[in-house]
Amino acid sequence: TRRRAKVFMGGIVVGYLCFVLLSVATPWTHLFFYITEEGIYQRGRFSDIAEFVVFLITLVSIIIAGYIWRGETSKERRGESRCLMWCGALPLIGFSVQHVFTDWWIGGPCMALAILELYINTQNRQIVTDSLTGLNNRREFDQYLKKKVDQSGGSDWGILMLDVDDFKTINDNLGHGVGDEALWQTADILRSTLGKERTFLARYGGDEFVVIGDWTDRQLALEAIDRIKVSVAEFNKKSGKAYYLSFSIGYAMWSETQDMEVLVSRADERMYEEKVKKKKLGQ
Repeated sequence: TRRRAKVFMGGIVVGYLCFVLLSVATPWTHLFFYITEEGIYQRGRFSDIAEFVVFLITLVSIIIAGYIWRGETSKERRGESRCLMWCGALPLIGFSVQHVFTDWWIGGPCMALAILELYINTQNRQIVTDSLTGLNNRREFDQYLKKKVDQSGGSDWGILMLDVDDFKTINDNLGHGVGDEALWQTADILRSTLGKERTFLARYGGDEFVVIGDWTDRQLALEAIDRIKVSVAEFNKKSGKAYYLSFSIGYAMWSETQDMEVLVSRADERMYEEKVKKKKLGQ
């Protein structure tokens, strides 16, 4: 099955590259279009085929984005997938209408709007995203936490505070480049372990990370911590990196405090308690 899938994907890539080459050669071959001596645009012999291929590629892209949107639970990735669907659908609709009504030149404006939407979405992501790890930044965390508190009602939820153990040692012994890689790997572990659950992931600052999850009781939060520890153990076993990742993790439940500042403080205290305990045990 995997072999067939690879052959299928290879065929798609080869076909796409052939289409690109034919498109680049069009000014000389006149296959898709050509410009007359009077400067007038004319459709080529295979212009319908070219339009169909572009239509098909765009449609497949929209379907893939929709599939990702349907399977995602995180707010960030659902928003990105929704943006990709819209930015694909807009020029698709515009050029389809233009193909039927040749006097309606709306394909170009629709494409321009799609590019503008992508640009705005990218800029917005840069404002709320940590540039190194790709997770939400501290500013976005503060806003999300306030919103979560306002909308919590009577339901319980929790927060995890995570700190990379001996991160200063990694920086001092292996360099800041390796330290940055360790932080990125930490973010990736969190994404792969909890990213598809109803969670909010953010870099809190430095080597500290935070997770907000819809855990309805303390046991579910502890299970999330256990899954993170299993994931980091698997990473250390398979990575072959010059450093060893280890996390100290604290938690707090909203039902414990009913206060936003106390909630974060309690999770931070439990994280620090675990770090001290590790040092006493020589871990």
